[in-house]
Amino acid sequence: MVLTTLDLINGLFSIIFVAISTLVGLTIASKYIKSKLRTLLFIGIAWILIVSPWWPSSASVILALATGEGLSLEIYLLLGNL
Repeated sequence: MVLTTLDLINGLFSIIFVAISTLVGLTIASKYIKSKLRTLLFIGIAWILIVSPWWPSSASVILALATGEGLSLEIYLLLGNL
């Protein structure tokens, strides 16, 4: 599988977006430990799950760079809709 420049740029931005959103979600959820407000825990988890449609794109680009072949369509759709 040959990645075009557009595929690499899209994949790079999706990886950055997923990483930042996961860190923000974990930071919000970790505030639950100090404050004991369950709302913060739920908001942190929801923040992480909101970016779930971007997970297959990130995983596919990482896999394509590592092995030369991206995710199959079935796994891509399963990961995106899980």
